[in-house]
Amino acid sequence: MTLTVSGTTGRITRATGTVYHHDDHLGSTRVCTDASGVSTGACDYEPFGEVQPGTTCSVPTAFRFAGMRFDSDTGLYHTPFRQYDPNQARWMGVDLVPGSTAVPQSLDGFVYVFNDPVNGIDTTGLLAEFIGGQAVSCYSDGLQMPCGDWMQVYGEKFRRWLWGREACLGPTGKLAVCGPEDLPRLFIVKNVWLADLLPKDRFADCLAKHGDKYAKANLTYPSFMAAQNAAKNAQIDTSAVLALWHNESKLSPAFGKAGPKGEQGPIQVRPGVAKELQGAKLIPKGTSWKTNLQANLNAGALYYARMSDHYNVPESQAAAAYNGGPYGAKYAQGYQKAFDSLKKMFSALVNCMR
Repeated sequence: MTLTVSGTTGRITRATGTVYHHDDHLGSTRVCTDASGVSTGACDYEPFGEVQPGTTCSVPTAFRFAGMRFDSDTGLYHTPFRQYDPNQARWMGVDLVPGSTAVPQSLDGFVYVFNDPVNGIDTTGLLAEFIGGQAVSCYSDGLQMPCGDWMQVYGEKFRRWLWGREACLGPTGKLAVCGPEDLPRLFIVKNVWLADLLPKDRFADCLAKHGDKYAKANLTYPSFMAAQNAAKNAQIDTSAVLALWHNESKLSPAFGKAGPKGEQGPIQVRPGVAKELQGAKLIPKGTSWKTNLQANLNAGALYYARMSDHYNVPESQAAAAYNGGPYGAKYAQGYQKAFDSLKKMFSALVNCMR
């Protein structure tokens, strides 16, 4: 399988052989084409995944609604832990994770994505998510709970752990290597919940080994994940975002008074920079970059990436350009030198977390 970006919208398609699967925002396969762009099948869905009346789903793939695998013999969609019936808009098995009165719809163990199929997906049968990366149902002490910023981080770590790329609790209660097959055992038999499986202890250990005094004082696991999200959004290294943040505010998450040039927030975004990014449709309109950590880091990371992608600044001078000065200026060289040193330190932290 390869990934191909097609069209001016940057839409992602999945290519298998000579058949390209064109997905919508939910990951549903809507159209398939051959290598020449000729349609080889299409599928139109009702909100909960049933095929629209009077139409036929002819896409040559089993991966259809919301990226789930369709079984033509039963008419059900398969996920690792449950089967979903689009005609009933219900799961065929109860949720393994108990619900909570904090999220009343979670008390119905058969409901699909909290009855919000336009925005929600659940490709595992355990964790519903809003499109855009925010979890719909989150877990704390074994219960589904409303999702705050830290819960969103937990949802991301859960998805990574689910596919065996994280550590889980072994028989002695110590972190050990585990795979997807361990999840039902841990959830059902050992009653060990997601909040206990997250690598919070590993983050503390990695930070102790690979952080300076400012990182140890100010960087938390949720803020580390916010930097990682910003890096992913800008397609740069997480270590670069952390280095910029350290250079600008010593990794402080605070939003104080604006600087002399209007710069604001942890990564010190200037109004002119925000306006430029909004004009390029890289960040949304509005002023969330002035008050929200994730939005502020996103803007800073995108502007740093823009130094190379748009202004053709060599990567070795990109941090200096981000700081707003020519590389020949003494202060710009000092900024770049500090950035390079911090990036090396944070690379070790990022590698430790993998």
